[in-house]
Amino acid sequence: MPNQTNSAEPAKKGDSKKKALIIILIVLVIIVVVLLVIWLSKKKSTDQEEINKNVNQVTNSSQEVTNSQAQVTNTSNTNAYQPSETHVHVVAATLDYSTAYSHKTGDELAYTHYNFDIDVDLSADKNMKSVQIVNLNVDKKKAKGEIKILPPKHIDEEDYLIDPYYGIDEDKKPDFDDLKSHSGDINFSILDYGVSDYYDKFGLTYGSANFRVLFYKAGSFDYQAALAEEGELDDYYALEYANLSAQDLTSTIYFDIEIEFADGEITSKYFKKDIDGSQILQGGWDYDFVLDSTEF
Repeated sequence: MPNQTNSAEPAKKGDSKKKALIIILIVLVIIVVVLLVIWLSKKKSTDQEEINKNVNQVTNSSQEVTNSQAQVTNTSNTNAYQPSETHVHVVAATLDYSTAYSHKTGDELAYTHYNFDIDVDLSADKNMKSVQIVNLNVDKKKAKGEIKILPPKHIDEEDYLIDPYYGIDEDKKPDFDDLKSHSGDINFSILDYGVSDYYDKFGLTYGSANFRVLFYKAGSFDYQAALAEEGELDDYYALEYANLSAQDLTSTIYFDIEIEFADGEITSKYFKKDIDGSQILQGGWDYDFVLDSTEF
């Protein structure tokens, strides 16, 4: 019996050692797991910070690009056409012509006259203070006749039967000898509303710069001989009666239109019209001015 008791005690001691070893291993595993969790958590946080940093860099770069584009756009808008820089637009610029003859009772000769009517319609985007035609010249070349410049009279544009430069009924002839040529600039006063109803005035923002160039006594012919041949004379054929050639009718008219605005700004534009006498004789008249631009 004493022998059995002694052999059991070592067995119990061996079991205790195994249990202690297992506990130590379990504790070590738990420690390793905890350390691993802590390391992964820190790594995730670091990665997230790096991601956030990269996102911020991309966002800032995008903002810089946007700002650069905005600056380019603003610069482009600054350099682009600004409506405020151009205040006057040429709506139309034309030159028409007509012919006439005159004869005084008892005279042997009758005289041929012809004229050009210049009409430049203007529209402004701000109020005008004054409009004037300046530097008006006519290069006659070899054309015949005395030049007479006739500005418009104060006539309502609705009075269609009144000639705006002679101031008489259109079916009547003026005394060409008594017509006085205007010297200097042609001035148009400005009304206090948008559009003028008169030939010699402008509205605040619209009107017509107009005048007549008369070639007085450009030719002559035997009145009685022409009357005997034609039976009745007509102003329309006055050039033919005087046997005027293309050279006799060729000339150039040029002038500037100067505008002062209510705010004190001044602008001007040059106009030129070459007149081809052959076109007049052939009836293929070109009424329009050739302009480099319709803007002032």
